Formats: sequence, C-alpha cells, structure tokens
Amino acid sequence: MRVPLGVLALGLAVVGVASDHNNIDKERPLRFDDAYSIALGGLEFQNGLRYDPARRSWFGRSELQIGFARNRDLSIGWEPFSAPGQGLRSGALELSYFETLRRETEGFPAIGYRAEVSSTGGQPEARLRGIATRLLSGAAKVHLNLDLGLNSRRRGTFGGIVGFSLPQGYHTTYLGEIGWASGEKGGFVGVGMRRQMSTRGVLDLGVEASTVGRFRFTVGFSLGL
Repeated sequence: MRVPLGVLALGLAVVGVASDHNNIDKERPLRFDDAYSIALGGLEFQNGLRYDPARRSWFGRSELQIGFARNRDLSIGWEPFSAPGQGLRSGALELSYFETLRRETEGFPAIGYRAEVSSTGGQPEARLRGIATRLLSGAAKVHLNLDLGLNSRRRGTFGGIVGFSLPQGYHTTYLGEIGWASGEKGGFVGVGMRRQMSTRGVLDLGVEASTVGRFRFTVGFSLGL
C-alpha cells in the first residue's frame, strides 16, 4: 500500500473587500463551509497550487467568486493538473452557486447551501451541500456540512463534515473538522488556522489526516484590494 507523505497546496485570493480571518470557505484551509455567502458586490479571485507526492502530480485551482445579490454568490473555477506521463491537462471546470437561506437567530442556526456542477474531460458531476452554522459558547461556532452528489458514472455520492471555528482576538481563527466521504477510504480529521496578517491579508495553514494514513498539508493566502 502506498502511503502519501502529504499534499501541498498554495492559494492566493484577490478580493474586492478586505479579507476576514473568520470567513470560512471550503479549501481555506479545510474542506468545510460556513453558512454565509460573501458580501453583496464582493469579488474574489483565488489561485492555488497543490502537490500530491503519492501521485507525483500537481494540481492548480483558479476561481472567480462574485457576490451578485444579497446572501448569494456565484463561483467559476478551473482545476488544471500535471501528472507523470500526461503532461499538463485542462482538468475540471466548475460552476458553483451559494445561498444563505437564513441568518442565525436565537434558538436557530444559520442555514445555507452550495450547488455545484463540474466537468472533467466531458464527464459531468454534480453536488449539493447543505450547511448549518451555530454559535456555541463565546465566539466558537460549529458547522455541519452534508453532501449529496452524482458522479460521472451516474452513481450517487454522499458525505458529511462537522467543522469547528474559534476566533481568538482580532487576528486568528482556529479550525477543526471531522468528516467522511463516499469514494474515499476511511474518514478524515483536520486542524488549521486563519491568521490576519494585515487589514487586507489572511494566511491559511491546515493539515488533514485520514484513518488510512494519508496526509494533506495546505498553505494559502487571501488578499483584499
């Protein structure tokens, strides 16, 4: 059995408003979302690079995110990759719609969802993610993500993540997650942090481990203009 040493990801986001370390989106740096969209009129451009030593492959990601309406945003993403013997390939194209259905009130969590469609080599896939965010004691929050999907072989996929976020002061948010996804061996756990480097810049750091000994390391940076 091949056990990877990890996955290295490097991300850069350019946004139309100042970045906030307490704003949680998937892959920044863990897999879960909170239930809130970006602000109306917000514009975010994300670029990332990930290396998987087990596959000896490089994966890129570019994503444009637009807050086109109150509590709603659209994202268009592209994920090229390079693998041994294959050279540079175009990878997946992705379209994502996010909506916050309701904000948190006393006794009821914030609710949102993300709907995605993607295509890799002409093979379409779709996923729907339901999201609930609830404030715990102090500033700590818990985030429940439930995923349903349809892969290119027309088979259903599903998974779930329980995420946690804990802001500390004005500069840092600590993150944790526990999750499972069909199509992957075992579950996974992750820890990370988002650090406010300036009024416009946020540094992401994260590490994830699966129950079968796979690891993934993430580093990213968000920059607001």
